[in-house]
Amino acid sequence: YAWTSRATYLPWYEDEGRYLTHIGVSGSIRDPNNHQQQYRARGSLRNGLGGVNPTLANTGLFTTTEVEMAGLEFVHQMDSLLFQAEYTGAWNNKSIGNGTTAPAGTQLGDVYVYGWYAETLYFLTGEHRDYEKKTGVFGRVIPKNNFGTCGNLGAFQIGARYNQLCLVDSGMDGGRLDDVTLGLNWFLNPNMKIQSNYTYTIRDAQASPGGGDYYGYGMRLAWDF
Repeated sequence: YAWTSRATYLPWYEDEGRYLTHIGVSGSIRDPNNHQQQYRARGSLRNGLGGVNPTLANTGLFTTTEVEMAGLEFVHQMDSLLFQAEYTGAWNNKSIGNGTTAPAGTQLGDVYVYGWYAETLYFLTGEHRDYEKKTGVFGRVIPKNNFGTCGNLGAFQIGARYNQLCLVDSGMDGGRLDDVTLGLNWFLNPNMKIQSNYTYTIRDAQASPGGGDYYGYGMRLAWDF
């Protein structure tokens, strides 16, 4: 079973969402299937599976009786400038080591893992992100002028993000990741965008492939309708 809830609040909302402050909390209580749980993550650039896009942090499957999760979220938008951050933590009750990232059969107690990020985004062309009050989320980006219309180029957005994932606690070492991303997003119209990102990731872990620094650059074309 799993029970999950989320609540959001708008302490400040003006000019149909052009200026706003959003806060939110969430929580979940879960009974893992066969009392087996796992946390893992690849890098911020999705380049496929296997060796092309290796798993950089991984607890492996371990035994736990129940998982309790809690999350916090914050957004502050000032027209074209937006700051956003989220934090999620998970308590894994009465955990037992799996023999890979923790000694086999060892009673680890409550293992706590967490992840968070903070990012800043800015539209160079004057747009802002539309906010959907009913669901408490942002909708798609709508350029002021679509690409190709009277010689217009669409919308351009720059961004910077720092994120961290920690899977180390109570004798378990699934690794820790610290990641910096710099990005440029080009919205040609409401249904098409080109994203380009440079990432720098620091991996601290004992398990293979070990610690080290990872660099990457990637681009993505997204077209939906």
